[in-house]
Amino acid sequence: MSEEIIVEINPQGEVKVSVKGVKGKSCKDLTKNLEAAFGSVTETKKTGEFNESEQTRVQHRSRA
Repeated sequence: MSEEIIVEINPQGEVKVSVKGVKGKSCKDLTKNLEAAFGSVTETKKTGEFNESEQTRVQHRSRA
């Protein structure tokens, strides 16, 4: 899955920014410039991906 940033603006001018395909806290790095441009943040919700590991595991199997 690729990284995706979704920006929604409702008729009242409220902005919602969502991040998909990014694990761990790195999603905050992706949105910090958008948050600064749009103004103050009134609410933050963490998805299940936020709690997933940012690292990729590599397993080595040796043949005996």
